[in-house]
Amino acid sequence: MLAASRTELPKGNITYGDVLSMYPFTNDVMSMEISGKDLKSIMSHAADLKNGMLHVSKTVQFKYDSTKPLGQRIVEFDIKGKPVEDNKLYTVALDSFIGKGGGGFTFTKGKNIKYIGIQTAPALVNYMKQVNNIQPDHTMRVDDISK
Repeated sequence: MLAASRTELPKGNITYGDVLSMYPFTNDVMSMEISGKDLKSIMSHAADLKNGMLHVSKTVQFKYDSTKPLGQRIVEFDIKGKPVEDNKLYTVALDSFIGKGGGGFTFTKGKNIKYIGIQTAPALVNYMKQVNNIQPDHTMRVDDISK
């Protein structure tokens, strides 16, 4: 899933208020198909951001170099261990703010758009209830290699 959160969760017991501080807006979870070419463009925009980066699922590996000129920062972009292909369609899940072009993102080219029927904060709460004991994942899925 692609999303942007406002803060991190604390260690220990997590309250619904903690989740709402991460996702204070009432964005819906949605999915869509998007071409690899458009996905690269979106991640290129994300690499150009000054304040943060999109959260990506554990199947994504994205390396970029922030010292390169804007639009030329992607070094590596893999999904499930394979390079993203321009002409291949990928299914992504994301929040509706980003999906509708918020933050300058161009997900507006997506096809087969589906609204899942839940907002981001309740979706995260449901996930945490299923998993119960969440361990931090320190894998660098999004990595600025210049730092």
